[in-house]
Amino acid sequence: MLTRLASTTAGAALLLLATAYFLYSDILSTNDMQADSDTSSLPLEVKLSVAPAPASDLGSVALRITVSNLTPHTISILVWSSPLDPRAVVTGVFDFRSANTNERAPCLDVKFNRKLPDSGYFERTDDAIVEIPATGSIERVIVVKEPEVALAKGERYLVRTEGHWRQIWIHGGGEDGDALLKLSMEEGSIADFASDELAIDVPASDSK
Repeated sequence: MLTRLASTTAGAALLLLATAYFLYSDILSTNDMQADSDTSSLPLEVKLSVAPAPASDLGSVALRITVSNLTPHTISILVWSSPLDPRAVVTGVFDFRSANTNERAPCLDVKFNRKLPDSGYFERTDDAIVEIPATGSIERVIVVKEPEVALAKGERYLVRTEGHWRQIWIHGGGEDGDALLKLSMEEGSIADFASDELAIDVPASDSK
């Protein structure tokens, strides 16, 4: 009991320290990307599955995120605040809830200001853009652990993600795509996403 309490206290301290670090080290003095409230559906399917996790002294799991494009057109996606965002875990894109108590696992939920290009459009090769070919898919594997999310060892969590793609561009021309070489914010659209719910077990101990 004392060991569990000490672990929980240490985890909370790490979360507070990391929160301060992110808040003071990564705030940009630029306009934040505001999501339009008028979202629409788009045939992009998000699925979560378990991936092998590296050994860790903290409670940790690995998630595989698969996003499938169900349309006959190439699609470009702005990944900010989405499951494909490199900062998805620290910004609370994924919701981890205890299978026993339904309580949400503590998460940093850091808010980042994102800078839009001065030109008003993205290039298709920009780091913030991911392209999925017609009827194709893309995968990302992420490791979830403290201080981003405090997961208790030996616990089972139900994880899912829900939100909206900040901007999506649909290209013509099937797999190759055409036009839209420059992705203007005025030519994109917003769409909802929601994954299935995945049950994932945090190992009680990690093998070294």
